[in-house]
Amino acid sequence: MHALYWRCWVSLSTRNNRAGILALMASFNINQNKVRSMLQKTSCLDLIYTFTCNRGLETLFEEREGYVSKRLRDQLAQKQKTVTRTFRIRADWENILQEEADRQGVSVNVLVNIILRKYALFDRWARNYNVISLTQRTFHELINEVSTERLGLIGEKSGSSDAENILNLMGLPQNYDSFVQLVSEHFGGSDLAMWFICYRHSHENSDVFHLQHNLGPRWSAYLQKYLLSFLRSFKLDGEAKVYDYAVNLKVSKPRSHL
Repeated sequence: MHALYWRCWVSLSTRNNRAGILALMASFNINQNKVRSMLQKTSCLDLIYTFTCNRGLETLFEEREGYVSKRLRDQLAQKQKTVTRTFRIRADWENILQEEADRQGVSVNVLVNIILRKYALFDRWARNYNVISLTQRTFHELINEVSTERLGLIGEKSGSSDAENILNLMGLPQNYDSFVQLVSEHFGGSDLAMWFICYRHSHENSDVFHLQHNLGPRWSAYLQKYLLSFLRSFKLDGEAKVYDYAVNLKVSKPRSHL
């Protein structure tokens, strides 16, 4: 699927544009009567969720390589198995879930799956290396009190030690796929660590990771040193260009990925 298709897909589903969803699904040769029947019983987002969990994932993520690691795409490309499980929760929590689901225009089932996904991919690991939550404004003010040179030194020291710690904690092998997963999803996912938003561009001999943020040049200086140190821990070669609100990381692909 082209990137334009992906943007249309998300835009139409979040705006609950049923006519648009019908037209877009027609491009996948999906029976329109079946789609109309499903739309009478569920929201557009639920329909998209059902479709992507059961078919088309390999196509769906083909053009999103910049956002999803190969290892994760391979996992997603397999038919997703689901289970039915009953939970007992407090009534006021159920009310909160329903209110939030209504606000987002999704079902409670989809919302709970989003919450569980974040726990499975990030929260359960983050808890074990003492992550704390700060607002971006507070964090921005803190790093602005530290010199650029000092932040660079801290980043270089932290990158190598964090790489080993995170790999051991998550049980990941020390290879290129793990590096891509951590940069694209763990650090760069929009709902995980949120250090930056990662855009991955794959070329013949290299991958370019464009990492955007809004924390200013000092955070860029930290990220540059941190990620180059992180990269060396994987025995990979790379270079980084620093901008006020972004870092451009170019990494040479290992032979196994050429």
